[in-house]
Amino acid sequence: MKIFRIVAIIILAVLLLFVIFPNTRRPLVALYQNIFHPRLSDDDLAEKVKSSIRQKFREDGVYIGQITSLILVRKNGNEYTGMIKISDFNPEHNGRKREIPITVDYDGENLHWQFLDQ
Repeated sequence: MKIFRIVAIIILAVLLLFVIFPNTRRPLVALYQNIFHPRLSDDDLAEKVKSSIRQKFREDGVYIGQITSLILVRKNGNEYTGMIKISDFNPEHNGRKREIPITVDYDGENLHWQFLDQ
């Protein structure tokens, strides 16, 4: 019974904090997300995006060439922007190299990417 009272007091104190100091919510939510949903590093996210791009084009039966690099920078929150470099080794294209801007949204579970100049 004593533990129940302690837990109830803590919950009430946190709720009271939210009412008195509404800006306290943001750091607590950020702390929760970092503990239970840690972010990938930009490099790890780039690898995940490259894998997703390869899979998508493989499923669609489209040859895009070899992804030589993908650099992502966090814009804000779950939004990233970057540049992907693709080398096309198809003899018909004479080894053309392309740099394509890309945007990525990643919330820790769901991944969505889009090339910007399609």
